[in-house]
Amino acid sequence: YALLTIGDGLVAQLPSLLLSTAAAIMVTRASGSEDMGKQISRQMFASPKA
Repeated sequence: YALLTIGDGLVAQLPSLLLSTAAAIMVTRASGSEDMGKQISRQMFASPKA
């Protein structure tokens, strides 16, 4: 039962994680000449160090 409880807790957090990531991308998006896909990939993968 412990594994199911931990898994349920992790699954419950995924929608909020996706929503906050999408909101952060929209807020920090610069209005440049690039399309949205290129800007997202550049912002997400430009600096691999955390």
